[in-house]
Amino acid sequence: MPLCDWFAGIDINGRDVSAAIGSSQGGSPPRVHASRSFATESELERAHAVREIGEWLRLESGGSLRRIGLTVPGDAYRSLSSSGECRFSEPTIVDDEMVDLVRQRALAGAGSGGPVLCSTARAFVCDGRTFPEAPLGLSVRSLRAEVINWVAHPRYIQSVTGLLDDIGFAPGFIAPRVVAIAEAVLDPMERDRGVVVLCVSEEFTEVVAYRDGQLDDLFVIPLGKARLDGKLASACGISLDLVQRIDLRRMLGSSIADPIVQHVRTIASAWSLSLMRAI
Repeated sequence: MPLCDWFAGIDINGRDVSAAIGSSQGGSPPRVHASRSFATESELERAHAVREIGEWLRLESGGSLRRIGLTVPGDAYRSLSSSGECRFSEPTIVDDEMVDLVRQRALAGAGSGGPVLCSTARAFVCDGRTFPEAPLGLSVRSLRAEVINWVAHPRYIQSVTGLLDDIGFAPGFIAPRVVAIAEAVLDPMERDRGVVVLCVSEEFTEVVAYRDGQLDDLFVIPLGKARLDGKLASACGISLDLVQRIDLRRMLGSSIADPIVQHVRTIASAWSLSLMRAI
């Protein structure tokens, strides 16, 4: 019987710490077994939650888990442009290997700003001509890739990896939270056709776009659930605590003509429209 491979991921942010664990046998896709989440309000509570999760992961995996996936929230990374270039003494045909080389050189230039979480090529410049996609098969004397990278803030990564090191784990990979969500829920056909995925947090909304099967853009909008809750509480004359307990989806689909329901519909619709315009 094939050995079981264990996989785990953890998300650490200002309000909570969450983790999930799964396994795979014989190269099959990982299957999630369980998840845990802890609300945190301070650094001390966060450290305690990470220790609790560490013990839980060791128990679930039988002690065979050493590296875990780590997601990074939208306020802990930034975009950074870079470029990589190759020059040739005589005309050379552009192929996949050459494209990979110039992209790797662009990544190396961005790495000094912090860990590169993901990247996408914005353009390729060949002998002074600019192309939106890699000009495979073209004979050139130079090829340059203009790349945009999303780079994690070193201080955030150091604090999180320090917490993981205290419980005996190391990051196996690090990705923006919204990208991890998109990779989990999208199928190849959706990526090929083009799709946008949103992750709405308390203070901001993360957006990732896919085109032709590849990540095309990633950005953060300073419009989150906290602002929506505040506007709802003010307009409806109710407490913030009550707003946070509202089943918004059910209320938006309700046909009740109550004035508060109408206020909620109006504000939620305006918030959604503002979000769509920003995207």
